[in-house]
Amino acid sequence: GSINLAGAKTGVMDKDRIGFDYQMVRPGVFRVQPTAQLAKGEYGFIYSLAGGGAGGAVTARIFDFAVD
Repeated sequence: GSINLAGAKTGVMDKDRIGFDYQMVRPGVFRVQPTAQLAKGEYGFIYSLAGGGAGGAVTARIFDFAVD
């Protein structure tokens, strides 16, 4: 997200998004394959949930990982 004098935005900026394909292995478990090679670094998935919360903070889960 970002914040400045004009207001605030939540979510992932377009320049930071990476395409991926996924397959459900079983309910709640997914196999994910990026559509492009990932460089070394830290990455994460934002899983949005239905419902309300202050600024979206309560309605999302972040799953992070690293590529060595």
